[in-house]
Amino acid sequence: MGNTILFPGNYYSFNNLDDNFAAELDAVVATQDLDAVLFNFDEFIEGAPLQLSKDPGSIHKDVIYRGWMMKPELYQRFCRELEAVGLTPFTSLLCYERMHCFPNAAEMFNDQTPKFLVFPSEDGTVHIDAAIVNAEFSRFMFKDYVKSVKGTSFPKYVETPVTQKELDDLVADFIRLRGDLFTGGIVLKEYVDLKKYDGCTNEWRDFLFNGFSLGIKRNSNQPSYCPAPPEEYVTTRNIIVCPFYTIDYAELSDGTWTIIEAGDGQVSGLAASDSPLRFYEEMARKIRLCEDA
Repeated sequence: MGNTILFPGNYYSFNNLDDNFAAELDAVVATQDLDAVLFNFDEFIEGAPLQLSKDPGSIHKDVIYRGWMMKPELYQRFCRELEAVGLTPFTSLLCYERMHCFPNAAEMFNDQTPKFLVFPSEDGTVHIDAAIVNAEFSRFMFKDYVKSVKGTSFPKYVETPVTQKELDDLVADFIRLRGDLFTGGIVLKEYVDLKKYDGCTNEWRDFLFNGFSLGIKRNSNQPSYCPAPPEEYVTTRNIIVCPFYTIDYAELSDGTWTIIEAGDGQVSGLAASDSPLRFYEEMARKIRLCEDA
């Protein structure tokens, strides 16, 4: 019965938690039917074998990771090494890649996300034809298959037309800023205007777990009076056959709604307005429902 929640240990000792996940670990410890275990994340990503803070034979066999993002090839090794000690990753490599890499997830939303173009990387470089971009967008933003470089000097969006030289320079700068975290290639997304309340956009995050919502929560520090996405809009889009993932909804300036992002549930942060204890208690309740079915 139950699941193991696997967190990254800190840099100096995997038996001590990475402080970024302290509130979540406390919540797991306080929740019936969930085990909390740590592993040697920093050493593991540098090539060391996986090590756990508890004997694998003493914990729930189904393992849900909650921690830092991993590139798909690293997640594949992570799954292999869990399986080698008799544990079962809750999310397969196939499902991880489907929801962690935006181009894969966005294909499942049809026209419910802003339009985008995908340019795969070849040996760490990406070429994008400026003529194609100018024909497709009036404004666009950059991300790789996983993240943007928000919080840096890189422009929030780019207006067209752009010259080939300008675009090449932007591509090179983006790849440099992402560094070793650069994943897959570059995605150019239409930049859309989001509705704001007291200066905050109205964004909501939904965690989907075995087909159940763990609760859709405000995710941009917007006021509590902001409207949530309409229930019929949300429920008709939670149809992806993956065990644990997120969908981010945002209200557009005209009052309609869009999907702005999706992700793997293991490496997506809790919504800004959520409580770790509420989140894990709800997860445990959904696990029990599945086991009793």
